[in-house]
Amino acid sequence: MNSSLLKASSILESKGYKMTSQRKKVFQCISKCSDQHLSAEEIYDIVRKKDASVGFATVYRALDAFEKSGILQHLFFDDGSKRYHLVNVNEKDDHYHLVCEICGRIIDVKKEDIESLVDKVFLNKGFIINDQKVQIFGICDRCIKDTSSLTIKKSEE
Repeated sequence: MNSSLLKASSILESKGYKMTSQRKKVFQCISKCSDQHLSAEEIYDIVRKKDASVGFATVYRALDAFEKSGILQHLFFDDGSKRYHLVNVNEKDDHYHLVCEICGRIIDVKKEDIESLVDKVFLNKGFIINDQKVQIFGICDRCIKDTSSLTIKKSEE
């Protein structure tokens, strides 16, 4: 077992869950595709290709157990789907998201790259942060290059 899987198993067990073979397959899928922020349906499709006996309900229950244990978080992006990403399992997990409004691409940004700014803003307001799910929307570098006549709308004052 790799260290992420061992840590996830330990977290699950501390919350009263077991790392079943089906949950292991779901976790491995999410871990392997951690830069893609997959939906439950996409996770199901990938896991099902490796093991046809795993049903959608099993994948959904695994995601629920992982989320309740603090291994996963979900986010809603512009496509309206619930997408998952790992937290608390390895250093790469602690990040924010840049979301392209044209192509839907999701770019991870290390939390420490903007954490001091976020902390400063909230500390100045006397606000204590319990949890964060930051998504910043805009246009990615690929779409800027691909769009020859990109117009940026100026806000009317």
